[in-house]
Amino acid sequence: MNAVAVKMTRQLLNSVEKITQKLLHGEFFYNEVHFIEEEFLPGEGASYIGFIYDVKGHFGESYKVSVFSHDGFTFEIRKHNDQGFDDLEGRFTL
Repeated sequence: MNAVAVKMTRQLLNSVEKITQKLLHGEFFYNEVHFIEEEFLPGEGASYIGFIYDVKGHFGESYKVSVFSHDGFTFEIRKHNDQGFDDLEGRFTL
């Protein structure tokens, strides 16, 4: 792996860890949080950051959420439904 790829991998892992901790210990109180994959959306631009997580809520319900940002600081959490990731679960800032 070249130096640029190593740096990008470290940044990705750091972001995933910070977001995972925010989902577990922030105001959302998911019981379990598992990173699935980085999310790529064509046309969103270079500043778009997105991740897919599998979460388990307080009532034992498991579902997928998209956690994304257009500026790298303010993130939205959207719950997956039949039409895609449309249901806003909340927002947070890193």
